[in-house]
Amino acid sequence: MSMIWERNRWRYQTIEETPGDVSVRIDNDGNRFTLERLEVSAAKETIGVWIAMDGNQRTQLNKRKQKAETWADLVWCGRLAPTEAWLSLNHGVMMSLRYPLMACSFTERECEDIMKPLLNSGLPAIGVSRCFPRVVVHGPRSHQGFRIPHLW
Repeated sequence: MSMIWERNRWRYQTIEETPGDVSVRIDNDGNRFTLERLEVSAAKETIGVWIAMDGNQRTQLNKRKQKAETWADLVWCGRLAPTEAWLSLNHGVMMSLRYPLMACSFTERECEDIMKPLLNSGLPAIGVSRCFPRVVVHGPRSHQGFRIPHLW
């Protein structure tokens, strides 16, 4: 990463503005490996989290939405018993969506956008109306809730 002062503010330089290669030594014999260079706004997957050097989360958000939509399509078209749908929702897709959250700072609205397809197809699959009040859907069992976690 390299920055330049331009028009009274800092901006990241592009790869064209900073030519060169970055390499690392991979063994004791001096052999080197040239690393792939990306623009600072381009994200790369690292241990399951899509990270961009400038901190933007566009790719991470899009990947979470895609995962939720894919799961929702499969459940909508599939023939799962309510118990199987419940387990798939709570212990499958929700766990994979929650995993990268510690490295993210999604807004509540972005979390709602991710959750929408899950609830629209997941609730009918477990035998509940998709229009059920969200307070009850996400509420604890001690208050007669369904205990479906919310990403926010």
